[in-house]
Amino acid sequence: MSGCVSKEIAQEGDTVSVLYCGTLDDGTIFDRNDNGERPPFTITLGQHQAIRGFENAIYGMSVGEKKTVRIAPEDAYPYDPAQVVSFDRDEVESAIGDVTVGQGITVSGFSGTIIEVTSDSVVVDFNLEISGQYLTFEITILEIVKAK
Repeated sequence: MSGCVSKEIAQEGDTVSVLYCGTLDDGTIFDRNDNGERPPFTITLGQHQAIRGFENAIYGMSVGEKKTVRIAPEDAYPYDPAQVVSFDRDEVESAIGDVTVGQGITVSGFSGTIIEVTSDSVVVDFNLEISGQYLTFEITILEIVKAK
């Protein structure tokens, strides 16, 4: 088959290096490595090393290919109401001092944001700031190392 060039495409088990830029619907960039400030992101497809929607977008792509994909919250970071936790205000203030809505807080190694302060409680949202939002990624494939 002379003259035919077979492009290798990303498949299950392949290790793929990518550049990406992630934005929210309002255009805010929330994560990127396509500006030279961070190394390429490398994952092995099928190992769940990235959010589901991002990994699924890579399947079938070839080296040099660029794709823009919009990922629904359920395939990225769904908002989890169970991650909103109420604490006793006196206990929180004795640990960190004054508390205000919008303030970041870390509890047992988990980072959250104070979303409500009452006379007796402090409510903290431990969801990621981008949880529950649609995410758009521009993805460029740099390298595919085929599975053995």
